[in-house]
Amino acid sequence: MKKFLSILIVIFVFGFSQTSKADVFDNLTEQIMSKLHIVNGKVIAVNGNKVELNKGELDGLSRNYFVYIYRNLGSFVPLNSDKPVQLKEGIAYANVVKTFEHKAIAVITQGVEREKKYLIGLGIIPNGEKEIIGKPKVGDYFTSGKASYTVAIITRNPYIYKTLKSKLEQTNRFFVIGEDRVQIAIVNNRINSLYEKTAIKRLANVLSADLIITVSTIRDKDLKFKLYNGYSGNVMLANSLAIDKETQLVLNSQPIQTIPPENLVASNLRLRPKLTFWESILNRFGLYSPYTGLQMSSSTYKVVFYKPIGYGTTAFYYGLFDSDNSSKVVITQGSKIEVYRFQWDSFEKLYDLSYGYNIINIDSAKINGKTLIAISNFNRYGALSSAVGYIKDKRFVPIVEDLPYHIRFYNKFSNHPILIAQKASVSKPFYGPIYELSLNTFKPVSELKLPIQPDSFYEFFKVKNDIVFINKFKQLEVYNTALGKVVQTTSYGFGQGERLIQRYPVDIENNEEPVEELYRKASVEIPKAIRIQKENGKIYLLGLRNYMSNHITIAKQHYNAYNLKLFELVNGKLKFIWSSGDVSGRIVGCAKDGDYVLSVIGVPTGFFDRFIRGIYETDRLTAARIEY
Repeated sequence: MKKFLSILIVIFVFGFSQTSKADVFDNLTEQIMSKLHIVNGKVIAVNGNKVELNKGELDGLSRNYFVYIYRNLGSFVPLNSDKPVQLKEGIAYANVVKTFEHKAIAVITQGVEREKKYLIGLGIIPNGEKEIIGKPKVGDYFTSGKASYTVAIITRNPYIYKTLKSKLEQTNRFFVIGEDRVQIAIVNNRINSLYEKTAIKRLANVLSADLIITVSTIRDKDLKFKLYNGYSGNVMLANSLAIDKETQLVLNSQPIQTIPPENLVASNLRLRPKLTFWESILNRFGLYSPYTGLQMSSSTYKVVFYKPIGYGTTAFYYGLFDSDNSSKVVITQGSKIEVYRFQWDSFEKLYDLSYGYNIINIDSAKINGKTLIAISNFNRYGALSSAVGYIKDKRFVPIVEDLPYHIRFYNKFSNHPILIAQKASVSKPFYGPIYELSLNTFKPVSELKLPIQPDSFYEFFKVKNDIVFINKFKQLEVYNTALGKVVQTTSYGFGQGERLIQRYPVDIENNEEPVEELYRKASVEIPKAIRIQKENGKIYLLGLRNYMSNHITIAKQHYNAYNLKLFELVNGKLKFIWSSGDVSGRIVGCAKDGDYVLSVIGVPTGFFDRFIRGIYETDRLTAARIEY
């Protein structure tokens, strides 16, 4: 009887949400409609690839609108009609980049025609097509907007897709492309990120879509969406709307198992790599196996999107980084530092900078109201040459350089963080005692006396009276300084399979050993198996473990699976609250942001990159939703 009543309640709520006069989908549809005015006007000035239009914001023309520019060639009267027919010649498409009250500036993006492109010296062999860029003139006409639009909706949730599709089609101005057709287009065209202009344009071109709409939920309380112009890939509208209680009930009533990993996931539909021709041949004979049966998502760990970031990531950091008091995602590859903002549905690259030679760790702390950055770096000779400084005008300003230590902040959650340091020897990544450095002179003031023996310099943290650390046996422990003893040892193992970071230059010409062996000898592993952070007054700890799955590729063995575990530190004890399960790839670094895990994941490369270029892993900046 209870089950029957619960079914009736869900049906009632579903029906009520469909008939309610103004739910979140009505609001979303109205906002989209408000951005799609039909505007007609003239070109009043031309300056290179820029044109000035005689209509602006008050006339309904907004930034990132796409306009079609054409020329009137006169008119004629057909023999069987008394009405004149206007002759028009298409000139170019342009994207509105700036608007005034009754004026706008647009940039020519493409022409309306294409012509065959031929191989040099072989005029009879076509080699694709090239754009013929149109050249508008003063007095040409333009039109923006259409009576009806073809739209592709990208969302993970089938209920959101069906409801928004219904709302849009009720206006009689939209034709919504089927979800299967969208998914096939993304897979076949290897579109890995729908948050890049080029990817949006490519997808829209394949689907012949005027608009792309991406929709996701934020903690099931808000609906976040972006409206993209399919011709330019630019964002026309981005907003989040509070989800009404009726819709929340319907969304929560949808069983999670009805949304499989292969369902529409913005920027990442294909969970397995598409093999090249040679890889498929090798695979047929059982010689190629980049992954086991593991996927990049699990039942508790839903990869929402990822961004390819090249290869060879040497450090990952998430936290305060510059004068903007918001957390940033920071990755380093050698001397290159890239800074991103996580926006629930994308990674927005803010800026990049360069410092040092081979950065192996970044840390920060708030000292006297200023965010100080500690960079651990190997120089070109393999010696530690670290620095402390701050970010100003999107560049790193060093306060002190050439420190011969690993450096990081300790006791960060107190009012008095300290800067600590440790040396490295020729053969050992961590060597000798750990020192506290003066924040005035940046010289050792005392030895940091620890009552524990952590496995590495980067794997112990102090929170009030507790020290959380990885011991020599790769176990996670909690040491209580007031009691003077270890009060907890977890049964889980962490670490293993850390990425090799090249420390010394490799002399290939004067050595007979294989290049791979030379690289291994010149490289070092920097263990960083745990990350501790404070969020909403609570202390969380992420532990990571890479492991080898039971297979061998024709290139080498790979650590191609990992597992994340999340704990909360409560009253001096670690409380286990979540596990990702086993998923494919090698994790380089990770952090928690609300209900998401942000990480850099290394996955095995294809045949060409491994054997021809010598690149064994390619990196992805990934966001995955925690499913408790």
